[in-house]
This record gives sequence, C-alpha cells and structure tokens, in this order.
Amino acid sequence: MAGNAEIDLPASPYRLLNALDEIGIKSTKEIVYQEILNYGSFGYLEPHFDEYTMLEELNTLAQKLAVFDRVDSIAFEGLVKMAEQKPEPFGVKELINFAHSTESCHVVSDVFDDEQLGRFYAGNGFMPEYETLPDKIYEHLDFAKIGREARESEGGVFTQRGYRRCTWTSHG
Repeated sequence: MAGNAEIDLPASPYRLLNALDEIGIKSTKEIVYQEILNYGSFGYLEPHFDEYTMLEELNTLAQKLAVFDRVDSIAFEGLVKMAEQKPEPFGVKELINFAHSTESCHVVSDVFDDEQLGRFYAGNGFMPEYETLPDKIYEHLDFAKIGREARESEGGVFTQRGYRRCTWTSHG
C-alpha cells in the first residue's frame, strides 16, 4: 500500500530519497502521483504539470527557480509565454530548458505595452533615426506602432513584470 509524503522543493537528494521511501518507491526516476500545493510566484506554471511528473525533474526545476533574481524571473515567464503561443504542448523538461536559457534574454522592467516599449526604444538609442528629431516632432511619434513593430520583429512578449525578448539557446 502506497503512503503519503509531503516535501518542500527544492529538496536535497537525501530528502527526495526519504520522501520516496516513505511512500514505498525506490528511485527518484519513477513517476509517482503528486499534488503541488503552492506554486509561489510561479502560479502560471500550473497548466504545464500533471500529477505524474517525475519528482526529480520537479526538483531540478525548483532548484533553478529558487536562485532566480527579478530579471531571471521575468525572462523565464517570457519564455513560458512565448512557448504558450505555439500549438505544441510542453512540460517540465522544456521548463527546465527555459530556466537555463534566461541569460539569452533581454528584459526591460516596467514596460508593459507597445507604447511604453516604443518610447523606451526611441528614447534610449535603439533607434538612431529618432535621436535628432526636435522635441516638438518627437512627441508626435506613434510610439505604440514603434513598440509593436519592434516587439513583433524581435518575437518579444510582455509579462506581468516587464517586456522580454530572447535569442533562443538550447541546453538540452
């Protein structure tokens, strides 16, 4: 008869083995039924787990997410949002790959829409054609269009904490 064990992730290898021993499983590579009770600030990941995800994979992902700073968290959320726009489903293995790819992302905190992105790009040297415009003309630019075109050409996405664009790096 299988037992129950409650474990906080990330966990040490010994804690994983103890939890599995409590439920009568001998390997961290076995798939066991689980229920995730708290996703913390990563609640948007819930649809990408099922109850039979390998505990070792969940722990690997949790270890990486536990050391994220604000920029890494925004980049990771952007990678997840980008993958959600594609028709193919993805799971924990892909999430682990995304977690190891945040260094290839450029994050602009506190930019949440195309207009803000257009203003950021036009005002910070990313678009030299706008640098020499007089202020009177500069303020009449269509910043939403500038931002939308930049976002679409870069394949960027907005997250709850800012704008993110990445060049994909595979760690698989």
